[in-house]
Amino acid sequence: MRTTTKEFKNKVQVHIVEHMEEKDNLKDELQNVIDGFKNYYQGYEKKRTPNIQEAFIDWLNGLPSELTIEFTNYDILRTMREWHEQTEEESDKLDSEKVINNYRWLIFREFLALCRINKIDFHEQVMNV
Repeated sequence: MRTTTKEFKNKVQVHIVEHMEEKDNLKDELQNVIDGFKNYYQGYEKKRTPNIQEAFIDWLNGLPSELTIEFTNYDILRTMREWHEQTEEESDKLDSEKVINNYRWLIFREFLALCRINKIDFHEQVMNV
């Protein structure tokens, strides 16, 4: 399945929402994730990783409580296989490292999409700390 289809994007967005701390108010939870990232992305971190996408992914790899996505390679590969509706044999033919990096990039992309849908300016908030 192509990652640009509405169905695929929806799968990723649902995955993100399911992995947030609380699921009562989506806008508040998105803001909670942004606030957690802003606390991390200051001073040294901004200099070390000026690219927000890379910094956000690095922050996620630290397993923040605000958004606990899949962490182990096994879980990431399993999730990607489910999203792409692949058999194990089909997914075994792919480069695992690329699939894992793609998972993290998709999380970032669809997190931004959820922010846009809920009228939250992620970049404005993160860059104006």
